[in-house]
Amino acid sequence: MMNFSTDQLGSLIRQHVRALLEAEHADEAFRFDRIDELEAKGRIIVGGGQVSRWYDDNTCEWDVTDWRTGKVLAAGRSSMADQETEMQRLDPDDKWFHIDQVEMPMTDVTTAGMPDSLAEALRDWTVDRATADELVTVTGWEPEALAALHRNRDQ
Repeated sequence: MMNFSTDQLGSLIRQHVRALLEAEHADEAFRFDRIDELEAKGRIIVGGGQVSRWYDDNTCEWDVTDWRTGKVLAAGRSSMADQETEMQRLDPDDKWFHIDQVEMPMTDVTTAGMPDSLAEALRDWTVDRATADELVTVTGWEPEALAALHRNRDQ
């Protein structure tokens, strides 16, 4: 059984949440650097994919969007095979690179003394649920510092 004072536990939580935010920032920076490298080589980062259910005729609606601008580059309704043929026709030089294929590292953050189950819960909360105000309260950081840490380049 682990025994923590309220102050000790609060300090561990603050330290761990800060480390999670810093790791997430570093991971995002790595991903943006990879995107920059791809674009410097002439690749166009795209998003999109299936945007409807599969219909009885074995087709679905799909689109391809420019990841930076959101502009729809192509859209249609077809079978999977016909969609692949259409992608080859629309992008014959293979310039499009889907954002889902850009590596996004996930740094494993550990804090000495932090129970694994609490660390996992804090990761989920920090990344998926916490508001900016909550993060400012827990980290003790100024709102501007938190905003700067999470500002995505060119987005």
